[in-house]
Amino acid sequence: MMRNRLVALGVTLLAVLPASASGPFFAEPVFVSTIGRNPTAPTAFFEGKLGIIPRDLSPRFYVAAWRALNGKPFSKAQAQSLVPRPCCEADGETIGEAVDDWQAARKLIGATPATTVETGHWGDKGFVVACAEDALRVAARTLRQRVQDHGAKDSWIVNWLEAQDTVFAACGGAKVEPKPADQAPAWLARDRAYQIAAAHFYLGQFDQAAEEFRRIAVDADSPWKTLAPYLVARSLARKADANSEKQPDLPAYKAAREQAEKVLADPALAEYHDATRNLLRRILLASDPEEAGKQFEARLSTTDADDYLLQDIIDYRASKSMANHPMGRWVLVMSSPPPTTPDDDQSLTYWREQRSLPWLVAAMTSKLEDRALIDELIAASRQVEKSSPAYVHLLYHRIRLLIASDRRAEAAKELDSVDFAAMDIPTRNQFLGLRMATARTADEFFQSAPRRVFYFWNANYDEGSLTPPLKRGMKNLNPEVAWREELYRPDPVYFDEDAVDVFNDCLSLPAQVSLLRGQNWPAHLRRQLTIFAFVRAVALQRIATAQSLASDLAAVLPELGEPLQALRAAQSDEERLFLMALTALRLPGGSTMLRSGLGYRIGPTYVGDYAPRWWGESEVSHFTTQPGDGGPSPAQTCGAPFIATATYDAARAERKQLGRIGAAPRYLGNVMLRYAARHPDDARVPEALHLAVRATRYGEPDKNVSLSAYNLLHRKYPRSSWTEKTPFWYGE
Repeated sequence: MMRNRLVALGVTLLAVLPASASGPFFAEPVFVSTIGRNPTAPTAFFEGKLGIIPRDLSPRFYVAAWRALNGKPFSKAQAQSLVPRPCCEADGETIGEAVDDWQAARKLIGATPATTVETGHWGDKGFVVACAEDALRVAARTLRQRVQDHGAKDSWIVNWLEAQDTVFAACGGAKVEPKPADQAPAWLARDRAYQIAAAHFYLGQFDQAAEEFRRIAVDADSPWKTLAPYLVARSLARKADANSEKQPDLPAYKAAREQAEKVLADPALAEYHDATRNLLRRILLASDPEEAGKQFEARLSTTDADDYLLQDIIDYRASKSMANHPMGRWVLVMSSPPPTTPDDDQSLTYWREQRSLPWLVAAMTSKLEDRALIDELIAASRQVEKSSPAYVHLLYHRIRLLIASDRRAEAAKELDSVDFAAMDIPTRNQFLGLRMATARTADEFFQSAPRRVFYFWNANYDEGSLTPPLKRGMKNLNPEVAWREELYRPDPVYFDEDAVDVFNDCLSLPAQVSLLRGQNWPAHLRRQLTIFAFVRAVALQRIATAQSLASDLAAVLPELGEPLQALRAAQSDEERLFLMALTALRLPGGSTMLRSGLGYRIGPTYVGDYAPRWWGESEVSHFTTQPGDGGPSPAQTCGAPFIATATYDAARAERKQLGRIGAAPRYLGNVMLRYAARHPDDARVPEALHLAVRATRYGEPDKNVSLSAYNLLHRKYPRSSWTEKTPFWYGE
């Protein structure tokens, strides 16, 4: 593991991590991690089990991949040091906890908490951290020791505290420094010398600070004598940094380096050797980035140790010379998103030049159109042995490129020989995406569309690794989500984006109904597909289809049994359309577009505090662009062989119709208003008008529908309970 000593002047680097989010946890399913997180096997990738290597991750992943591709995978211990922490878990204690520690120490002498504790100040380049948490910790520890040695009522301790507050004010940019303590006892005089030197350091008076730390270093009785030589080097380095805005101040860096080397050469200062080595690294990075990059490349390519491994990678990235070295060049390319055009793709250039395995791996991830180049890469990938850590990656992209070049039959044949059962969840999910794109029958689509959950994303990691099944009663699990029984089962499955694209863009309503009824979907997916098909039928005004789906919908949502039974028994198309729209208004979880993952997270008949509800203009605008007319390419989205041309043509026609209907509150509300005008005595009209107003509140606002329904409800049905439940109308 990486060892890094914290020292008094806050010289260590702070990792800035997102704060722990508050609010409800929605258990968003993750099928393939895009951030490299793997709660089930966190070290696997770093140990050389690469699978499908994604682009655009942190450089640490690609340093590990480079080594594995070159036959030198990291050890278990090294891999462990590279595992990313959860989003909200800091390295060490947080600055807030250090402030609390300092405030608690102040109370030992009856001092009131400091109004503010400055840890830095704003400068030309943003917020500058001057006093990191170690400075606060050292101050708190020192205050406790002085209280123990001299007693809480010693008046000189108050003097010490006042001076330390001045030091922290200097951290915040105030032009102040502690005053010498006249006639003070020896212990305070030595502490005061340190406090004054520290303040000069924070004030940017680095020559003066260095000289004062030198005097402390030769004071045999100072408790700071062991730390002071390091702080001399730190002061000189900060002076060099301050002088190097336009170009490195090499003489100043040389002086800092020489002082740091003296510290390393002194066994009596071993306590600060780790911090000094870190300082030397930063001096080298600032003064000679090319040499720094060369050293980091050599160390990262050969090291068998885990000490400083992650810091080596961080510093290598900071060296700005990675592109001049073989590993660094590959890491930079892989840690960037793939270019949108092959002409800008460096991986293709390097592949043509070197023909090496790492560059074949990179080139295979490219967005290619040149058939000859695709064939060349496919042929090269077939030469890689199955035992290679690149094999799965190359197999996946080989099949992907076959599909992209309109050779789905060849891709399907290769997929037939793939052992899906041997794959981990995210790898299998990605291969299932290929299988779905080559599905020859509805059965094959059914087998590949649902994807197992890799883990559940959570903004708050207090519950630990959120791999399924979840536990009932989890902290922060929103009760509006907790109703989903599938969350508590070992292998829940949902639709990923590619599957919902097929439903939304490629399948006509009759094809969707056939697929719904022809396969044994898990209960929660059957519910989702049934709601989707019914709402599509409502939006398209397919009366016969909606009537035929009434029994299916009642089976998955018994609470809608009454209007659905009435729909089946209705005697006219006008009444049927009214009941179809009435049912849809009771279904805020219904939309003209199928949603991936949890879809509508809460109960589909429940209007909660969290959107989206029904469908809005964003869904409508989706349908105004047809695949192949500026939208997704039919070859990518709708090219699976099981999708017949007639089915796709019918889907295109339905999309055009859906692009004209407008948002749900307007569309459904107008159906209610028309029916109410013709059938004012229908006992169901007051509820229908109430629901129309409700939709304009929780769904897309529509002033005309909301005000019209509100006025009609209050004018025509003033004593109805539904009128009492509708005290306002809504609009923009």
